[in-house]
Amino acid sequence: MKTMKYLFLFLVVSLFFACGEKQTAQEKVIRLEEKIAAPEENLKTSDYFASITYIPLQTTDSSLIGSRPRIAIERDRVYVGSSKSSCLVFDLNTGKFITSIGSMDKGPQGYKSSTDLWINPAKGVIYFPGWKDEFIKYSTTGEFLGIQKKPAGAGDAAAYSYLDANTLLARCESFMGKVPEYMLAFDEEGQVVNRYPGKSRTDSIGNTSDIASISFYGTFGAGLSGGGVVLIKTKEAGKERILMMQQPVFCHWDGKTFYKDSYNDTVFSLTANEMTPAWVLDMGKYRLPQEEQDSREARKEKGTVNQVMESNRYLMFSYFFYPKEAIQAYRGVFDKKTGKTDITLYENGFTDDLNGFMSIHPALENWDNSLVAFLLPIDIQTWFEEHPEEAEKLKPEIRRLKEIKEDDNPVLVIARLKN
Repeated sequence: MKTMKYLFLFLVVSLFFACGEKQTAQEKVIRLEEKIAAPEENLKTSDYFASITYIPLQTTDSSLIGSRPRIAIERDRVYVGSSKSSCLVFDLNTGKFITSIGSMDKGPQGYKSSTDLWINPAKGVIYFPGWKDEFIKYSTTGEFLGIQKKPAGAGDAAAYSYLDANTLLARCESFMGKVPEYMLAFDEEGQVVNRYPGKSRTDSIGNTSDIASISFYGTFGAGLSGGGVVLIKTKEAGKERILMMQQPVFCHWDGKTFYKDSYNDTVFSLTANEMTPAWVLDMGKYRLPQEEQDSREARKEKGTVNQVMESNRYLMFSYFFYPKEAIQAYRGVFDKKTGKTDITLYENGFTDDLNGFMSIHPALENWDNSLVAFLLPIDIQTWFEEHPEEAEKLKPEIRRLKEIKEDDNPVLVIARLKN
C-alpha cells in the first residue's frame, strides 16, 4: 500500500510539471490574427520606453552623413554608413566625430558600400561588402583586417550575421531565386561548418526575358532595418516576385542568436549545430504560404513576418501587405510581461508622449536594451515651425535642437526600452 501511495504521488507531481511545461510552451505562441484585423491608430512611447535621448552628431567637412544612413553601435561608438560615404565613427555620449574607417574605392582595402555594414561584437569586427564576392574586414577601431570569404552557394542576395566570435551565418538567397543551400554557418575562411534545414525558394521566374519591370523599396517603406525590397513584375498577369535583399532575418539578445524565415511562423534559436523553436508568430488567415509567394492577388490580404527583435520585455516584429500600388508595412509589439500585442502602420512610428516631441521610427535592432533612430534636420526645423506652443514646454536639452541647421548631420535618437 505504501508503495502504491508513493507511486500515486509521483504520478500527480509528474502530471503537474507536465502541465506546467505545456502551458509554458503555449504561452510562446503569439496569436496575431485579431490584432492584424484591427491595428492601432498609433503607439505611444510611454507604453514601451523608459526614456528617450537625443544626440546631435557633429557636422564637419570630414563627417558629412549622406542619404540612406545605416547605423550600428558597439560599446561607446556609433558607426554610420550612408550613400556615397565611407563609414563614419562618432562618440556615443557626446556625438563628436572621431574618425572614418576605410574608403569606398577599388583598392585592396576599399569596399563597395557602407550602407550594408554589420558588426560582430563578439570579435570586434566590422564588415563591408567588397567589390568581389567577399567582405572587407576592419576592427571597430579602424584597423584593416583583410578579407572575409563568403561560403559557396549563399547567393547574391544572402543575409549575413554572426553566431559567435568565430562563426558567421548566411541565410542563402539569390536575385533570380536559385540557391543550392538554405542557411549556412561558416568560418573565417568561408568554409561551411554546418548546414541548417529549410526550404529554399525555387526559381519561379525562369529567364530575365520574362521580367517586365523591377522596382526597389527602401528599408523604411518595407518596415525593415536593413537591406530593402525588390519588386519584380513579370509579363505573366498577376505574377510578381518580391525579394528581400539582405533582409535582417537574424537578431541577437541575451547572448543568443535568433532566426526568422518569412514563410515560417516560428522564430528559431540557433546554435552551431541546431535550430530550436523559441516563439511562434501565428498570423492565422493572414499568413502568406510559400506556394503563393509570387501571387499578386494573395499579397493584397496576406503577408509575412520579415523581421523580429527581442529585448528583456518585448518581442517586436514587422510585416507588410501589398494591397494597391504601394507596400503597407506594419510594426507589432508583444509584451512578454502582460501578454498584450499591439500593431500599427510602420510609418506612424511611436508618438512621443514622454517628451511631447516628434514621433520616432526606430529600427528593429536591439542595442543594450534600446532601439535607435535618426531625426533629419529638415524634419526637426519643420516641427518647431509648426509647434511653437509645444516647443516652449520641451526640456532645455530638447529645445536646443531648434538651433540645428538644415545641412547639419542627423540627430541620433536612443530609446531605452522598459524592463
